[in-house]
Amino acid sequence: MTRRAWLLNLDAEDEVFRRQTYPGPFASLAARPELVGRLWSLVPEGDVLVIDDRTRADGLEGRAWCPTPRAITALMRAGARPPPAPPIDVLAEALSRAICVRAGLTLDAALFTLEAQTAVTRLAEPVDGGRWLVRRSWGFAGRGRLVVPFGAQTPQVLAFLARAAREGGLLIEPWLERTMDCGLHGFLHPDGTLVEGEPCLSEVNDGGVWLGSRRAGSDDLRAAERQALTVSLRQAASVLRELGWFGPFGVDGFRYRRDGEERFNPRCEINARYSMGWAVGMGDRRPDLEPHTGG
Repeated sequence: MTRRAWLLNLDAEDEVFRRQTYPGPFASLAARPELVGRLWSLVPEGDVLVIDDRTRADGLEGRAWCPTPRAITALMRAGARPPPAPPIDVLAEALSRAICVRAGLTLDAALFTLEAQTAVTRLAEPVDGGRWLVRRSWGFAGRGRLVVPFGAQTPQVLAFLARAAREGGLLIEPWLERTMDCGLHGFLHPDGTLVEGEPCLSEVNDGGVWLGSRRAGSDDLRAAERQALTVSLRQAASVLRELGWFGPFGVDGFRYRRDGEERFNPRCEINARYSMGWAVGMGDRRPDLEPHTGG
């Protein structure tokens, strides 16, 4: 039986975008050990979970939640063979929400900007529902976001905008009343071949934190929504392929209510890494478990 060594650096974006203050690739799982049990479908039985510098994984092929430089170094120190990984500049571009612009923004009035003043101007505009959702260019587990009533220019809002602009930009979208969250996952081989999973429904709290995922049943998504998710995933794959990126990824979408009608947004997020529901959506389609090329 082939065994692998896994390092679940769930806070990989912190390493990529805040390198000077990053606590290391073991910190996130150490702070949330209960997540190990919720990721059982990702890590096959018998594989080794590298949780600290004392864990040994001699000779095993390495896998990382996101193959950042420090995650790869930690796997090698454990004795594992490092996984193939895109260059760090490609990884950073794939993890930034600016990539949503390249794939195509999907909501009316959505805007990505590098300028705090441009953000202030947009937030001063009236919007259906009266509130804007502002997200910095990177984040995970609901972090790095702020809900802003239109026209609000409080010190908290202005400070958030200024910091987010310095850290890579802001994605601004209308705040919408979600009635269902969903996702579709895939795997992009280094040669550009795409393997697609099946749609999932996601349970997400009001702060954007994932609580659980399950495969979507036949009645959970309308045919048009399934098709829109598939198109969205393939658009994301095309952009990632052009960057020279490869690995596990996914897109998040949601159904929402506006003017008394239910509508669908097929892409609110591109996750260029593993995500909490990835293994649920991929099921037995696990190209990530195949041996490294030449390994």
